[in-house]
Amino acid sequence: MDIIHVQHPLSSIYTAEAEPCLLALGFFDGVHLGHQELINLAKRIAKQQKLKLAVMTIFPHPKQIIGNDQKPQTYITPLEQKVKLMQDLGVDTLIVVNFDSEFAHLSPSDFIEDYLCGLNANMPWLDSISAMGIKGREYGNAENRR
Repeated sequence: MDIIHVQHPLSSIYTAEAEPCLLALGFFDGVHLGHQELINLAKRIAKQQKLKLAVMTIFPHPKQIIGNDQKPQTYITPLEQKVKLMQDLGVDTLIVVNFDSEFAHLSPSDFIEDYLCGLNANMPWLDSISAMGIKGREYGNAENRR
């Protein structure tokens, strides 16, 4: 599994080399059975479509950057363990985006242009609780984007 750590703005080094993929997006803390089923289903569809399966996650947790809670964030699944679980699930590429203030204020349309299009995501998938944009503005959560 390839592991790519990216910082906003996304470098053209990544976009120039990006192969078409099915991209599953989410925080995936816990990589629980629901996450595993989503990733396994995405993997099956990616295989049918002859696409690589990529998973995009963010680190650190948004609460550490945009929330008022300054306590250290605890994770169900620390990043190192999440990497191992994604590898065990057969993910081809894991993209870890550094969640900082600049990324947090990226508009949903810029996220789509810079990240989904930039990373050649032919079939983006979102987990059911992901939201795009600061406080889910514009496109909001997955329910609003159906």
